[in-house]
Amino acid sequence: MPSTTRHTSKAPRKRGPTRKVRENMNKPQGPPRKCAKTQKLPRNSTSASPAPSVAKSVSDSELPSEIDVSDVQFTVSTTCMLNTHEFLADSDIVKLDEFGYCNWITKCIRKLAKAGQDGDFETDWVSARAVISERGVTKANHLTIVIEDVYGWRKVEKFVERWMKEFKREILVKLTGTWRKKKGNIFVDGDNEQETGKPKATVRKLIFIR
Repeated sequence: MPSTTRHTSKAPRKRGPTRKVRENMNKPQGPPRKCAKTQKLPRNSTSASPAPSVAKSVSDSELPSEIDVSDVQFTVSTTCMLNTHEFLADSDIVKLDEFGYCNWITKCIRKLAKAGQDGDFETDWVSARAVISERGVTKANHLTIVIEDVYGWRKVEKFVERWMKEFKREILVKLTGTWRKKKGNIFVDGDNEQETGKPKATVRKLIFIR
């Protein structure tokens, strides 16, 4: 008699959805939600409002226009020239606005007038020149200024003041006034006269041909 034993399958049993899942599936679904779009920024982009730059703080004492140089001294070396001969020289240490340019010119004129009376000659004004130098400045960078009046000397002091505010020290101003000797309307060259103002005797050799 054949065996009636039923062999069970070894395959896994399929399970259907649960009751809760079936209830959720039967519910009506609403419209799909819209996602808000987000704007992507480029990698190398910067923010719309950049950070303010930090300015270097400079105190008023560091500004050249605010530096007080009223007590700083400089040297003035004066020379009066008659043609190529030096007849009056002096030096002094002064502050700004202390040197009397007109007084110096007057002193030179008085000295020349006395020399002219003794030597029987007159003098004529040529020019005045100032050379501004400093220990740390090369000769090529010295400043030369032609002075015609007191305003020319003020110009010299403006340059001196600027150098002082640049912390240059040992400033020297070499001031030279030049006059020319003349007799009547004729200018006399210093190389063709004696110290007394009289012309030198000229020796000429005469050669006679027989």
